[in-house]
Amino acid sequence: MSSTENRSALPWWGIHTFAEQPGWTWALENRTITIRRDPNEWKVWDRPQQEESSAAYIHKRPAESVDEPEEVYSPHFTLTRLIQDRSHTELNILPALADRFMVVSPSATLHLLPGESATLFVSTPLWFTAKTTTNQTLVLDLPFWRPSDSWFGPSTREGEMCYAKYTDARLDLSLLEQRQHRAVTPVHVINKAKDVLTFERINIPVPLLTLYSGENAQLWTNQLTLTRNDDRDIEVDIAQSAPFDHLNPTPVNTARLPSERRTLMRNLSSLFA
Repeated sequence: MSSTENRSALPWWGIHTFAEQPGWTWALENRTITIRRDPNEWKVWDRPQQEESSAAYIHKRPAESVDEPEEVYSPHFTLTRLIQDRSHTELNILPALADRFMVVSPSATLHLLPGESATLFVSTPLWFTAKTTTNQTLVLDLPFWRPSDSWFGPSTREGEMCYAKYTDARLDLSLLEQRQHRAVTPVHVINKAKDVLTFERINIPVPLLTLYSGENAQLWTNQLTLTRNDDRDIEVDIAQSAPFDHLNPTPVNTARLPSERRTLMRNLSSLFA
């Protein structure tokens, strides 16, 4: 790995100090987020990207070295002003999982035989969040790339609004491309029913999962185990720790919807389709 790649593989999150004016920029190819501090406000320039980036790393740089006023005030950017009586010098920048369930669609229909189990590795897009260090107020919550909306459920009356993303669900982790703006979730599916479990989509409850950082600043979630006991019910078990000890994982961010219950019961049609 080159020195540039080594620098890129460093975590892009953490507590950041902001002097007045200069600020920081986070870039994922053309998708950029710039934060600058004034005495009584924070200014955030958000430049979204219509298509998801295939870049592996998020690059962080001092804003004053590259971002001139004519650039950050262009129509391609959205300016948000967050006012305070007195802005503080620090923000805690954190990755976060999506704020809705994420519908993952493998490249082909999957068939899990009766009495069998399999672990699928899927990756889902991350959000960029910023909190004050004094009282942990959430001041920024932006997707690096916003997936499309998708209704998931057996009918138009029964179900929920989710995000949707077509992706490969890999049985071999080494075949899954790892990127810093995505988190990898191991999904262990157990079929205890007497017939084949056939599915084209899985509805992943990402707001219930915790984020961990492993090697090369790759982000992971705790493992999700989905057990089909009969034709209608799915037992959802959320692991209490990171999936792989050998990666020396460390907690990065808590679940958006923390729950003391680690095991939930869901209808089959609410998780598989």
